[in-house]
Amino acid sequence: MDSDQELHGTRRARLGVGDLNGDGHSDAVVSNLGLPNQAWINDGSGELIDIGMRLGGGATNAGVSLGDLDGDGDLDLFISNFGGGANEVWFNLSR
Repeated sequence: MDSDQELHGTRRARLGVGDLNGDGHSDAVVSNLGLPNQAWINDGSGELIDIGMRLGGGATNAGVSLGDLDGDGDLDLFISNFGGGANEVWFNLSR
């Protein structure tokens, strides 16, 4: 069933899904080629809320992965780049 929800436009985007805010619901992060990377938080009913977070957005963003990189129990982001661009690590400081 189509949710009829529309999210901001992307360009050659890659999607990462995980619980960013620790509420038990899957949230979404998108890496965009040449556009700011974006995060949406699931409100618990399946609706994704744009929280206004824009991360980096280099011209060479190629992918996103979520994992607990600093061992503090929450998900952090690793945004990969190609063509010589620097990879980005974003630590989640929500706890």
